[in-house]
Amino acid sequence: ELNEYVATLGAVALLISIVVTVVSVIAIVRFVVHPLRRLRSLLDAEDTNALSAFAASFHADRDDIGAMVARIARLVTDNAAYRDNLSRIVLERTFDLSAANSKLRDSQRKIAESETRFRAILDNSPFYIYLKNRDGRYQLVNKHAEKALNRPASEIIGKRNADLFPDHLIGPYNAQDEKVFVEGVTTV
Repeated sequence: ELNEYVATLGAVALLISIVVTVVSVIAIVRFVVHPLRRLRSLLDAEDTNALSAFAASFHADRDDIGAMVARIARLVTDNAAYRDNLSRIVLERTFDLSAANSKLRDSQRKIAESETRFRAILDNSPFYIYLKNRDGRYQLVNKHAEKALNRPASEIIGKRNADLFPDHLIGPYNAQDEKVFVEGVTTV
């Protein structure tokens, strides 16, 4: 009888152990695996409302998984808010840049028109007109100056008197240029 009793106790203990293991596995699947799978699908869908509702179904103060889900929900929600804010900022800056580009194109068009008018006035003037920088290099010449020097503007611009005239004219021309720079008086 004792052997039977011990054998029965061993069988009962084994059965209890199996039941506890099965219940533990079921609890892990129900309370850990399924919520994690649901969390993963919500994260993949980026559904912040469903994620927040899912997080609210846990007791974050009593449950580690609930606390984790609540934190992830906050991060996803914050990320969505940051993304929305960033999208708004990008749209605003794109609009600002578009407006600035439009103004720039308009300004460039006006400058081109002004330069065309200026060039027409210069080229139709009966005088030799040129502009030099402080180094004595030609910056601009009109058509009459091109004819007088018997060269196109491309061969005059950037050159000095010494590059264009014979030696006996360089001194007087440089003196005249210096007078213009010092006194601020133009010569005709």
